[in-house]
Amino acid sequence: MYMAGRSRFYSENLYVFQNYIDQRKDIFVAKVKGYFLKSDYNNLLALPPIFRNIEIENKEEVIEEYMYSQAQKHSLPMNKKDRKLTTLLDINGQYTVFDNYYLWFLIDLGFVITDYKAIAVFEKNTAYEPLLGQ
Repeated sequence: MYMAGRSRFYSENLYVFQNYIDQRKDIFVAKVKGYFLKSDYNNLLALPPIFRNIEIENKEEVIEEYMYSQAQKHSLPMNKKDRKLTTLLDINGQYTVFDNYYLWFLIDLGFVITDYKAIAVFEKNTAYEPLLGQ
């Protein structure tokens, strides 16, 4: 696994994007939209593969009646939004940024890319490669 080096280029061209996804040799960061097939949900349910830090509103409709009543009972602030690290099976139709290794992992698990916004390609940082070869 390599660390990203200098930025090579940024593109919003579909052909460039598809080429880098298929080649599986360059380091890139891509902003994509996609989903997992419903038939794959049972296989992915034990550990949903998409990690996201999302913002949750402390409303009764969002966190349900029990959690809302417990928060009020313990005098927790209810007028602010909380950030929670969570695992998901769906990105809710939003564009999400993934690096190349993580995106290839998701594709191998059955992630279907429906749209893309951009891709940034980087050079491989090989400065420490001689030290690792010994």
